[in-house]
Amino acid sequence: MPERLYVFFCSRPRLFVRPEWRKPHHWLRDQPCRVFSLVVSVATRSRLTHVALGVEMGDDSAVLECRVWSDRFVAETAYVMHVENLDRVFVIDAPGSAGLQDYRRRWYPRPLLPTVLRWVTGGRTPANDCVTVTSRLLRKAGVDVPPRITSPHELRIWLDGQRYKSVPLRGV
Repeated sequence: MPERLYVFFCSRPRLFVRPEWRKPHHWLRDQPCRVFSLVVSVATRSRLTHVALGVEMGDDSAVLECRVWSDRFVAETAYVMHVENLDRVFVIDAPGSAGLQDYRRRWYPRPLLPTVLRWVTGGRTPANDCVTVTSRLLRKAGVDVPPRITSPHELRIWLDGQRYKSVPLRGV
């Protein structure tokens, strides 16, 4: 069954944001992710640091976001409204289904060493980060993403090369 997929790309967020006095726990939770985004940006020499996959399901759309601490499903409108550093979204009419309803979420932190090894080896070692999960689900839906893509920047270049429709979201 064909499915419309959305591939969201995020750029490097502001590193230090003053915590809101009512929600310091949100600031403490998100600060390590901001630091990891800076590491990704420096290691990949790109401002793109994160990728997430959205799927249209009937009248609704959901986004699977694979984060450092855990995975989460978010309504697409909430994702677009609350993620401050969205850069671009690609719209893909895939021939098959990505099977997000069968995806098993992680509820524990991801080890970062496999991602670093994947960067160093040029995609020859397995990892379970936002790029590999998104690429794997795109392949499951029938989009022939190369297995050696290691960064959000490389995935964006590949999607641009395949002439998929993209919409800039900077400033949304």
